[in-house]
Amino acid sequence: MALSTAVLTVNDTWSDGKRQHVIGTVVVSASPGTYTAGGLALAINDPKIKSTHLRLLILQGLSAEFRYAYLAATGKLKIYDEDQTSGVQAELATAATPAGVSDDTITFYAIFDQLR
Repeated sequence: MALSTAVLTVNDTWSDGKRQHVIGTVVVSASPGTYTAGGLALAINDPKIKSTHLRLLILQGLSAEFRYAYLAATGKLKIYDEDQTSGVQAELATAATPAGVSDDTITFYAIFDQLR
């Protein structure tokens, strides 16, 4: 089974004079793709982003079940399943990517150092 992919799309950027702010979406490919424990590679290389020094990346999905985190050290998007009763979060195991992830609307807000 092939690995699922995570693709970042930039919708808008602006500058506050010191930092570049970026908003957009992340799409995770549907099953039969596989999520691998440890995360999916997420390239942050859109031509609209003028810096490589990421300060902050916040990911938010509409699903109440799944949570998303970006690990800058590895360049991976980690996905967590939240138990709706206890609230305990556990990373997805290596398995087919759940439809709830690939159907989710995942938005992001990022801040980069502005190049001078």
